[in-house]
Amino acid sequence: MSRINKKTLLCLLVVAAMTFSLLVTPASAAQITMTDETFERVFEADENGHTYLYAEPTIFDMITSDYLNLEEDIDYERYRNDNNGWTRSTGTFSSPGLVPLEWHSHDALTTDGVWGENTLLPTFWDLDGETNATTNRRSFTLNMGQTTTIAIESELMYIGTLPIVGVEFVHLTINSLQDDIEWEFIILDSEDTVISYGGGMEGDIVVTPFKPGVGTHYLWIGAGFDYSGLVMFDIHPQAVTPETIPIGNVVQDTLPGSELTVVDGSIVHTEKAPTVRTYKYNSPTELAMISYSFNYPEIMPLASPHPTILSLSSDTYMAADGKMRMYYDFPFPLSDNYFYKSIQGETYYLTVMGGDNVQYALYNSVVEDFEIPFNEEFLLQNLNEDVAKKGYLLTVEEDSFMRVNSTFYSGSCDWYIYTVTEDMVMRQFTVNYDTYFPDSPFIYMPAGEYVLFVEMDGDYLGEFEFNIGPITDDLTISMTRVGGFRVPTNAIDFFNMTITLLNEDNVTATTKVELFDRTGRSLVDTSYPLSNWWDGSSFMDHPSFDNTFSLPIYTLTSDEFTLIAVSPVYVANNTEGSLTDTYALYNVSYSLDWDIITEDHYTDMDTLNIGNGGSHVFTLELPGEVSESYYLEMNLTKGVWYNVSIILDDVFLFSADLLQNIGGRIHITPWTDLDDNMFGTLGNGLFFEFGALTENPVFIFDVMRSLGTEGNITVRVDPLVTNLIEDLPALVPTTDLFAGLAATAPYIAVGGIIIAVVVVVYLKKFKK
Repeated sequence: MSRINKKTLLCLLVVAAMTFSLLVTPASAAQITMTDETFERVFEADENGHTYLYAEPTIFDMITSDYLNLEEDIDYERYRNDNNGWTRSTGTFSSPGLVPLEWHSHDALTTDGVWGENTLLPTFWDLDGETNATTNRRSFTLNMGQTTTIAIESELMYIGTLPIVGVEFVHLTINSLQDDIEWEFIILDSEDTVISYGGGMEGDIVVTPFKPGVGTHYLWIGAGFDYSGLVMFDIHPQAVTPETIPIGNVVQDTLPGSELTVVDGSIVHTEKAPTVRTYKYNSPTELAMISYSFNYPEIMPLASPHPTILSLSSDTYMAADGKMRMYYDFPFPLSDNYFYKSIQGETYYLTVMGGDNVQYALYNSVVEDFEIPFNEEFLLQNLNEDVAKKGYLLTVEEDSFMRVNSTFYSGSCDWYIYTVTEDMVMRQFTVNYDTYFPDSPFIYMPAGEYVLFVEMDGDYLGEFEFNIGPITDDLTISMTRVGGFRVPTNAIDFFNMTITLLNEDNVTATTKVELFDRTGRSLVDTSYPLSNWWDGSSFMDHPSFDNTFSLPIYTLTSDEFTLIAVSPVYVANNTEGSLTDTYALYNVSYSLDWDIITEDHYTDMDTLNIGNGGSHVFTLELPGEVSESYYLEMNLTKGVWYNVSIILDDVFLFSADLLQNIGGRIHITPWTDLDDNMFGTLGNGLFFEFGALTENPVFIFDVMRSLGTEGNITVRVDPLVTNLIEDLPALVPTTDLFAGLAATAPYIAVGGIIIAVVVVVYLKKFKK
């Protein structure tokens, strides 16, 4: 199969561009400029009469103005890939006319590891018939420092372009010009980074502070479903230069103004924007603490129109479903401390919003005595009756595992930790611990600096021990409390792990072992007593324990490497026949053997090049096993829908799983999903379909045999014509668009409104 990887421009018809003016009053007029573009999506059906569609995750996921052009009813099947396969939904698009729909409805391959990111997965569609679609895109241009008035239809999303160059920080004001409607927005930059999001209702004036990203920014805005008229907004982006709070300095101020005033003895409400002030701070060399406190007037309105909000942002990113700027809101703040360090030189921004004469103070200070001790106990105490916080800086010189145990005497406490990696992503997690060391969890800690803080109950008293040991690429390691191995892996392989106790002493070391993929996701955990018995000249077999522990790993891991955490939790003299003498902090040495056993697990493994269609035959030999597994890797085209036919001989039970490597981790589509569209019988042939998420998916065929004769599995895989739901052409400011069309566009004046609609018909598909 070959992929046509270009746009075929069928026609470019400039019918008009919509630029209409809304006259408010002769003395106050707002020029509303809106560009309305129409794109015809031309689909090619397969020879079987079905139309197959492939929709990748895209910045335009929120478009709700796609329409199918139907001349007759069409049944559909949607395959939304998710963490454990796909979710298949069915229905009918009814004719005649245009049917609105969203192609993009994506789920994610999620990760439980702190160091990974969720991966959005594509969606496939199967339409039982032929059709084309129309996409409308309504856009407008925003300019820094100017107020732009827009009028939009409810239920549709509109896009505003905002070029940002040389601006450190932005306050974006959105003024809703009507009550009785809810609306929402999201801001993205040119690299598909989510910068900020929010919304409002009942004629609110909302101000969103944000640290801009790269290039032209896009404001997606849409209004509620139960509003019959046009929805109007005033939008004003303003460049601001945040005030710096140096270390050791305090900022004090008041949020003036209110939407509620008293006029002639009556309370009068006037819509106003909240007061917004942004400050910045950093500390590249020392652990620091930003403290804030708020003083609210004793007499406050029953419902403050502008609640006080404290917003925290920075030039770092957060791990989410896609790239997202770090951003937090704290409504109605009182007083608190936030520990930080500019680990990668990043700057933090604190924005205070509100009114009603709320007083506030911000203090930036250095934290003294902040180094947390490793591998030794330290006392933690809160002498106050109220909850207290304490911050620490933790420096990990090399990739390590950490286990935290505690002895507490009164109260309880919680530990939190974060770091910023070299790619400017903030990673945050809770530090879990246990009062019994053997039960304390492993925590994967890549080399770097970490900010660690603890929240303690009033009158808390306890001891903690942060046990940290390095991860080695060698096959031997020595430790007293914790350590680990890093081994190279491919996500789809199976392995056998063997750990051997090397100490030439009469000891038994009960050893806890846990495997993690490269994101820190736990895969397998176990514990085992390893023992050596030394008679002075040679090793002897201990009558109760072995000095070697082997475990086959049939859990799929990750590409690049897998981590093996090891910890001796109990070391004892084993010459007395019972493990009674515990040796605290005894240095234990281990060796590791790590072998690939993938080929040993499958009866046969092979590769099939699909091209325009391909087949492969597995011979089921005699003598064989009642239960057998076969491995078939396919070379094909990502984003194409395929038909699979299976002919079986000497098989009375069959199932298949589809494995696809997504970003270094295996996505599994199980047989319970694949058989959603299966038909046929074991005797006459099975037929089912799947969508390729990668170029080298693998089928695992599991069969139960009668062993009455030599059998076979004949596999035939054929591509079906698949259409790509592609991104729309790049969106540019209206002025740039008109500059290119001014010489050729015919303008049509209708009732004082100038309209210029751009119609583009294009086709992009995968075909044989």
